[in-house]
Amino acid sequence: MSPTKRENLQGNDESFVDRRAAKLWRKRHPRDRRLAQRKKPQIEAEAAQEARMDSGKQKIAKHITRFPEINTPEGETQAASYINWVAQSLSQGEPRLDDEDIDFKFATASVKAGGEQRQKSRTSVRATHLPTQIAVKNEETRSVDQNKLAAYENLRLRLTDHLSLWQTLSQNLPQQYSALQIKQHGVDLLKELS
Repeated sequence: MSPTKRENLQGNDESFVDRRAAKLWRKRHPRDRRLAQRKKPQIEAEAAQEARMDSGKQKIAKHITRFPEINTPEGETQAASYINWVAQSLSQGEPRLDDEDIDFKFATASVKAGGEQRQKSRTSVRATHLPTQIAVKNEETRSVDQNKLAAYENLRLRLTDHLSLWQTLSQNLPQQYSALQIKQHGVDLLKELS
């Protein structure tokens, strides 16, 4: 570089001298990266927790769309039953599954291997959990009793998954989604989520 260009670049500009001194100081005194490395997992965990909460809220909101309109008498009854189930299940730590809350319906299984016997008998079982409106269907075997037991177990698993959404919310936002808050302000929470 010619002397005139260097003089033009440097000149008597004090900012150039200040920037140069700062660059040399940073070169001699590098930043300690350990602090940033310690905070990175914490930041990633917080972001993952926030994503789980958003996903849980969306899934609950989508589930609530199955219910009748909350402003109607049927909707109020359904919402109260659902809120009661959520609050009791959260306080127990596992889904509450009472026999009177399950509606079993039997139908003819779809045509598969098994021949005429399977096509004539009502071996398909549909189990619906009335407070949550979660339903499962099982028609794997030719026995009604085996299909009923399998449907019951599948329903229990689906209810466990659904309750885990509420548990995620209650652990991360206990002041809003605790069992007591859900029981007191349940319908308002449902309206907020939907």
